[in-house]
Amino acid sequence: MDLDLQGVGAMKKYVSIIVGVIAGNVLAAAILWMSPSGSAIAPPPAAGPAAAPATEATGAVQFAPQVVTGDELGGSPAGLVAPQVLPTPIPNETQVFFVPTDNDATATVLYLYNTDSVAHIVALRGFSYNGVLVYSLNINVGATSFLRLASDSISAAPPPSWATPAPIITNFTDFTYYAMLSLPQGVRVEGYTLYNPGTGVVDPRADQGAVPLVFTSTPPATTTTPQPPGPPLNFLATLSAGNTVTFSWSAPTTGGAPTGYILEAGSAPGLANLATLPLPTTSYTVAGVPRGTYFLRVRAVNAIGPGPASNEVQLNVP
Repeated sequence: MDLDLQGVGAMKKYVSIIVGVIAGNVLAAAILWMSPSGSAIAPPPAAGPAAAPATEATGAVQFAPQVVTGDELGGSPAGLVAPQVLPTPIPNETQVFFVPTDNDATATVLYLYNTDSVAHIVALRGFSYNGVLVYSLNINVGATSFLRLASDSISAAPPPSWATPAPIITNFTDFTYYAMLSLPQGVRVEGYTLYNPGTGVVDPRADQGAVPLVFTSTPPATTTTPQPPGPPLNFLATLSAGNTVTFSWSAPTTGGAPTGYILEAGSAPGLANLATLPLPTTSYTVAGVPRGTYFLRVRAVNAIGPGPASNEVQLNVP
């Protein structure tokens, strides 16, 4: 009888375990079924602005000029067409160049007058000191109208003469050494450097005078990228009595202007493991050179660094 009771108890325990496992599986399945999926947990992507319907271009897009409140542009303000580089002059248009200025005490203001009965696009380009294009705008000037361009923000309450039409504020003076306008027939330009009260804002009521811009038909002189000198020419090493060696060469005719030279001596072609001697002129004499074979050359140097080597000379000192 005790054995039977023990068997019944063991059977009950085994059944309880099986029932517990089944119940746990059912509960886990219910939790998984009720919980959101991984993709549902992630927030949906923010809806962007609806794409504007494509339209066929029928000519120059017309814009109404408006004041841009910021001094630095995040994009092209109204009145400006997407910038394009001008690789060559536009036919039948006049190119004029000027040097703008812009800081807390000064600002550049341009007036574009269109006397024609149709609208015109005026190209404005800014260039760096070495002539690289850094700023590019195409400006729409309406028929028989004018626009005012300013390199700085305009005061909050300008005079009525400055309010209509509202100035187009650009930053064509940023990183700009000189600028260029391409003027269609019927469009003319005036420009001024205004002296501000030191606030970095154009306030016509507080400006302390103006100087007219000078427009030219050619760009101002630009600087070229500095270069190291080219190789010195006709390098010679002449041995005389007393183991005296005289070195001579001609200044390079290419590259940047040299400010000095470096004489190199090596134990094999192309090496400079025996001597590297800076020299100020195109000749040098040294006495008492030890016996041996030397491979010699000279380089011109300037602030950029040394240039390529001259012809190499092999010198045998007995």
